[in-house]
Amino acid sequence: MSINRPKLYVLSHGWANKYYWFSLVQAAYVGMDFIVRVKRGNIVLEIDTGRTEADSHGSTMALTFFSEKIVCLFENKGFKSFKRYPVRFTKETNLQSKYFYIDITSNIPDVRSKDIFKEPDLARYCRKNGVARSDLLKVGTDITPLYADFSKWDGSDIFTIKNTLLFVITEKIKKELSDKKIYKNLRIEEINFLSG
Repeated sequence: MSINRPKLYVLSHGWANKYYWFSLVQAAYVGMDFIVRVKRGNIVLEIDTGRTEADSHGSTMALTFFSEKIVCLFENKGFKSFKRYPVRFTKETNLQSKYFYIDITSNIPDVRSKDIFKEPDLARYCRKNGVARSDLLKVGTDITPLYADFSKWDGSDIFTIKNTLLFVITEKIKKELSDKKIYKNLRIEEINFLSG
């Protein structure tokens, strides 16, 4: 059964080298459990490269950090499917804005093959789960696509795909970011649904 499908986008940091790229002050962590440590507040960051602040920044930990402007916009508009965690920086970093790791609480299932080097059998997945092919999302390139089952969407305007760090937003959020002119170093890429 096909559901009403909004326009969807992946929200991430851009790659312009004029904007800050954050890195760990600490040399190494056992297990690389960066998300857990960011949530607990026991990771300290510094500026690795770049010259200026933006609305989102990448990091050497492969995590994206978002500005207080973005977090406040989400909270003021009543978007509830996330939790925010403040990021700690060295005193010398001297940033004007506060930055946060956003943990998304709403997700949809990923559709993968057990062998990560093989394409999943999408027809089999659809039959087994009673899902229309047109309710499957395809994220990424043809070389490295990721598929997800949108039929399990709970209606949240901010959600993720299970087992990923993808930050998926609806057209509603894209418009809010545009209206508030929050776009520095943000990359917004449309996600496609598979054809039926």
